[in-house]
Amino acid sequence: MSSGCHRRCASHSVLTALAVAITDEKIQQQLIALIETIIVYKFPQQTREEITAMFELSDLKKTRFYQEAWGEGRQEEAVNIVLRQLKRRFREIPVSLTEQIQGLSVEQLESLGEDLLDFETQDDLVQWLKK
Repeated sequence: MSSGCHRRCASHSVLTALAVAITDEKIQQQLIALIETIIVYKFPQQTREEITAMFELSDLKKTRFYQEAWGEGRQEEAVNIVLRQLKRRFREIPVSLTEQIQGLSVEQLESLGEDLLDFETQDDLVQWLKK
């Protein structure tokens, strides 16, 4: 096996562990491919073992890139869950409300996810979004 394959295989195993925290499979694959490419080109002289040692999972979780990717993944997942719950309750959700919901933070989406259980009409959602 060539050293390029060793590095690629090592980065793949480390990055696969990293991507487990992101639930969207498409995002996982894109993230793995991007980071693998960066690692292989950034460290062309290192062996698979050296790259693996350099990039322990705990170190990767501390990086700004990981934190941003993790936050974006959580926000997207929270939006999807809240929208599914609202569609189940009200059938149709106007585009304007959907766009407002997509702009909420994870914390706001978690709060909305709890509060929507008490909503009786879409007006309750509109009022919630105004506060």
